Amino acid sequence: MVRKGERRAVEVSTTGFRWRRRLRLERGPLRGRCFRWTRSPRREPDDLRAGLEPLVEGYRAWIDEQEASAAGLPEHLRETAELVLLEARQAQQRLANGLAHVTGDAEALRVSSS
Repeated sequence: MVRKGERRAVEVSTTGFRWRRRLRLERGPLRGRCFRWTRSPRREPDDLRAGLEPLVEGYRAWIDEQEASAAGLPEHLRETAELVLLEARQAQQRLANGLAHVTGDAEALRVSSS
């Protein structure tokens, strides 16, 4: 919350969402694929990892495919494609690092699940 006439926040809050036991993708290269876990990801890091790692790795595989396709683009488009794919690769790495952190640190898992 920022008070009227001020530029600094005096309060920060987030809104949580309910975990579901199943995630179904509707678009992209993993379309129609379901990701499930048998126990609550709030309590079991291995279940959270099993549920989300296919998304992170699927994104990595998709980027690999796009890089292969970009190699065949005309020179004037290839530079832009390489830049966008570099940014996508960095985002994918942040997702992988975040998942590893949350599933490898009990306090990070507790905070992210509350």
